[in-house]
Amino acid sequence: MGLLPVMLLSDACNLSGLSPRDLVDRGEQEQEWGGYFVIGGHERLIRYDGEKFGSKLSLLYTVFITFFIPLRMLQTTRRNYPIAMSRPSWQNRGKNFSSLGVLIECGKRDLTTVKNVLHYLTTGTAKLMFNVGKELFFVPVIMVLKCLSDRSDAGIFSELLSGVSGGGGGDDGHPDQYYTRCLQNMMVELQEEGLYTGQQVRDYLGRSFRERLRHRLPDWSTDDDVVEYILATSVCVHLDEKEDKFQLLAFMVKKLFALVSGLKRADV
Repeated sequence: MGLLPVMLLSDACNLSGLSPRDLVDRGEQEQEWGGYFVIGGHERLIRYDGEKFGSKLSLLYTVFITFFIPLRMLQTTRRNYPIAMSRPSWQNRGKNFSSLGVLIECGKRDLTTVKNVLHYLTTGTAKLMFNVGKELFFVPVIMVLKCLSDRSDAGIFSELLSGVSGGGGGDDGHPDQYYTRCLQNMMVELQEEGLYTGQQVRDYLGRSFRERLRHRLPDWSTDDDVVEYILATSVCVHLDEKEDKFQLLAFMVKKLFALVSGLKRADV
């Protein structure tokens, strides 16, 4: 029996009955719900067909069919949490795309999910992936940030540097110089396109996506309406407030470049 995985927070788990403070002291999450298994370092759910095996199963029989009869093992991505990872297939998404990115599965109230990926490009920039309908789009993340906030470029730059320190991994209070240069280059790219203010960016994106949304929005919708629809239905949909979306994307940018700079490891 010692070789069988133990369900997290079950009676057989050594975390069972611990208070939130005790969980934190042991390196766990304060709001840990449990109900899954950790197998080979991966969180896994095990599902079996109750109708096939019967609804009233003894404990031993349940354990037997769960671990000794081939079943479908589902590995799901944690919802509403940005995960840094490397996927070679991401390099096929376009010119200069790398294998590095930060993925987040955003859960809606109807329990469906919408995926966003912040991609790192080998040019030192970052693009946010979101879907409109069934089509994927990749937009410079600075554009999305400017649509979510009325901050100036200096204000956005300051937010993206907040809490970032240690070029080379040291906590010396000075931002990573590579990260700083990348942020400056991303800001300059928009200015070179003649996009200086948040309203100019919103007008640009509204015009660009209007045709894609002609069957979803009325004809009298403004460019702002188009952008508002995209932000509400395709970007960090588990959050309602724009400021919350802005702060989450800012955190994802910091996490992505920490991964690129080698200051952190991939989560999976």
